[in-house]
Amino acid sequence: MTAMADNGVNSDYIKITEQASTGTASITLTPDENNIVVVPGANAKLAASDVKQAETLIQAADAVLLQLEIPLETVEYAAELAHRYGKLVILNPAPARPLPESLLKRVHVITPNRTELEALTGSALDEQPLEEAIDKLLDSGVGCVVTTLGAEGAIWKRKDGSLQRQPAHRMEVVDTTGAGDAFNAGLAYDISAGCGIGDAVAFAAKVSGLAVTKFGAQDGMPMMTEVKAYFQE
Repeated sequence: MTAMADNGVNSDYIKITEQASTGTASITLTPDENNIVVVPGANAKLAASDVKQAETLIQAADAVLLQLEIPLETVEYAAELAHRYGKLVILNPAPARPLPESLLKRVHVITPNRTELEALTGSALDEQPLEEAIDKLLDSGVGCVVTTLGAEGAIWKRKDGSLQRQPAHRMEVVDTTGAGDAFNAGLAYDISAGCGIGDAVAFAAKVSGLAVTKFGAQDGMPMMTEVKAYFQE
């Protein structure tokens, strides 16, 4: 919690449990990719009742950003609660797994990478175009699919819309760990600030671009001042 406090992150709702150790992620780096082995630990103990205790925060939020490193039933409850209050739901579907349509129908924006898109749709992307897999996911009830493609940038599409592309920024890559998290953070921030999805994806590309220039998932997360200074905004 010290790292959170040092970076201005509210830790009031962190739950401490003696039933499991802190969740860990072991990351191995290669020149082109990274592999992550996750041991959920205490993450697996986060229950719907814990989310219920933070209901007033969800009620006051601009957007609710979710991922899958906690139990699926907890994710579903959080999405249901956000839906109840008319909040925009963004889902980063990682680690990859199939998801029920009851959850997908409450998601306004979903942000899979290639592997996660395959897991969500059951499609082999080496056998069919990305857009067909995206359309399949949109047919499940998701409002917008934003697929991250690493060095190729990102593509996004809304139902009844056309496929849009966002190029990646060419950066001096040190470590790609956490780039997806940085992308989702940038996307959620810009959407919460009232920007359209196209502008939000463009901003997210800047944030994730800066994240790969530093080592480490947490230490690599850029501050807003760094993003504005680097891209001269």
